[in-house]
Amino acid sequence: MRGAGVPVIGGFQTPMEKECLRLLLRGAQPVVVCPARGIDNMRIPRDSRDPLNAGRMLVLSLFPSSQRRPTAETAAQHNDLVVALAQQVGG
Repeated sequence: MRGAGVPVIGGFQTPMEKECLRLLLRGAQPVVVCPARGIDNMRIPRDSRDPLNAGRMLVLSLFPSSQRRPTAETAAQHNDLVVALAQQVGG
């Protein structure tokens, strides 16, 4: 996907997903990160800062800053957001 320049949307919560994000950010395609929690106090990993500052990475959340940990409910809402965004981007 990275080599093909395919835009990627996901939560990137689990260790495996975080590793995928790290690899994707080495490419040039857009990446949208949608965590199942608030993002106001989210720590941006060092390897994500350049893509974020370059406008190639977007961090988007439905949740207030008080939602500090993902739950089953926020994960379901997060999944709905990811699907809706993917449908808009994919046509």
